[in-house]
Amino acid sequence: WGNTVAQARFVQDTGNIVYAIEPANAPRTFLRVSMHHESEQVQAELDWILFLQQQGVNVAAPLPTKNGRFLHTHPVSGGQFTAVCFAEAPGQRMRPDHWTDQRFQQLGRLVGQLNRLTQQYKPPQGHPIRQSWEEGMGAKQLATQLPQEDKAAHQLIHQLNQQFAQLPRNSSSFGLIHGDIHVGNFFWHDEQFHLFDFDDCCYHWFACDLAHVLYYMLWQIPRDAPAERTQFANHVFPLLLAGYQQEMELDKPLLEAIPAFMEYRDLVVYGFIC
Repeated sequence: WGNTVAQARFVQDTGNIVYAIEPANAPRTFLRVSMHHESEQVQAELDWILFLQQQGVNVAAPLPTKNGRFLHTHPVSGGQFTAVCFAEAPGQRMRPDHWTDQRFQQLGRLVGQLNRLTQQYKPPQGHPIRQSWEEGMGAKQLATQLPQEDKAAHQLIHQLNQQFAQLPRNSSSFGLIHGDIHVGNFFWHDEQFHLFDFDDCCYHWFACDLAHVLYYMLWQIPRDAPAERTQFANHVFPLLLAGYQQEMELDKPLLEAIPAFMEYRDLVVYGFIC
């Protein structure tokens, strides 16, 4: 990408190593270096992001290297690093006092737009296909992340997977999703949301993206305040859904599965911190 070490500022190391690249006379970009995804899976992620950008979705797009590729690999002991450079999303992070009913609806509509456009998406010919949620954090993988003595959690995994097995799985209900939509992964700018960090994208039920939005919004309310959490969810979810359905319908079985998707996400987060 033509940058120098002197222009790089370390940002974080949580799954991926991220540097802000801050040239004196050019826009800031972000370099993401990863070992936990094979380069083929990263390429599949980038192909989808570029498709969404071409369709007019506000996404932080990858930037080409000097040779025109969108990723760079470097062999290391035990594997390889895969590096990608992204444009910086404009705007700022949403604070609790920034939210209005209209903005909840706008976020829901962005998720609906993402899902609707993806119904028509096909990876470029000869390019790799992104993994499904079962390959990434399905029941078998998740079970290895949770404490074996937590029998209730393992039983819940089994129950949820039985429920998921009954859901419709076709092009109108199942496809690539962002997989991690929360306030840390979008900015607000010029009355629009701008989405980034597609590192968790996978094939899943589209409704799961909507479930994740509500799941993470509930984090701002303590778990020991169930009445307040319920009141918040009962206010916010209809707004998110109204925005979503401006772009895409959500069939009753998938709408009814939203709580199950949220429970499964809770297990994934539990496994991550274990």
